[in-house]
Amino acid sequence: MSARLPPHGVIDILNRYLERMVDTVQHYRGTIDEFQGDGILAFFGAPLAAEDDQQRAVACAIAMQNALVEINAEQQQLGLPALNMGIGINTGQAIVGNIGSEKHAKYSAVGSAINEAFHIESYTIGGQILISPSTYEGVRELAEVQSTQEVQFKGPKHPITLHDIAGIGGQYAIALPIKTPETIVPLATPLPFQCFSIDGKTVSDRAITGQITHLTDTSAEAVIASPVALHSNLMLRLRPTDEPEISEVYAKVISYLEPPGEPVSQDGQPRIRLGLTSVPDTAQRLLDRQRTAVS
Repeated sequence: MSARLPPHGVIDILNRYLERMVDTVQHYRGTIDEFQGDGILAFFGAPLAAEDDQQRAVACAIAMQNALVEINAEQQQLGLPALNMGIGINTGQAIVGNIGSEKHAKYSAVGSAINEAFHIESYTIGGQILISPSTYEGVRELAEVQSTQEVQFKGPKHPITLHDIAGIGGQYAIALPIKTPETIVPLATPLPFQCFSIDGKTVSDRAITGQITHLTDTSAEAVIASPVALHSNLMLRLRPTDEPEISEVYAKVISYLEPPGEPVSQDGQPRIRLGLTSVPDTAQRLLDRQRTAVS
């Protein structure tokens, strides 16, 4: 978005977003550690710990997602693109204190529990809240879980189960808005693309061809020439027939598809579902035309 909008427009969006999120974190007695671009690191349990730290952290995450719905209503009124946010939560021990030098220091947290929270967030898609097993143990009697997923971090030998949170009861009873099921639109003519795997900030130079066969408002189903890792991030270059190539569509591999009665692959190619995480205006118009052409 920062590459497509003027600088003052990006700053205005970020400031409105961050102001609302900071207010929400502070309402639930969280501590803002730092901003990292458009990201926020916050922790609960320091400088003062409480028995309900984990409940407040989960409730806060839900409240943040609900606040983003209001922000996006404002974005729409201003003719600006919608924002998406994923949140990862982990529980563990951390070193907390004033870190830095005499000239510049801040109250901050460091430790492996913080790193694991970053890893968890990397598996989210827009609107999603994923919590670690350690956090789930602290809220399992109150949490409303809509799904789970097995992930493998770098380092640990065994996969861990992340819980996708939809709400929490008890003192902080709050829930995400109920989503209307999205309509899956089959495309009359599949939309060709090239995709490139992303590892951290590095985009692979190995292109994998594929075709989008079905679309919803926020996801796509596709066949690809060779497998890619589940939960991996991809950069897509859409290649519509008789139109210029459209690049820099970003997506996450949500699942491999195996509908009842159908094979895992089509013509020997894996079938995957992609969550569309960043779609520029030119690509959005193309995808809208593809949906309209069918409906």
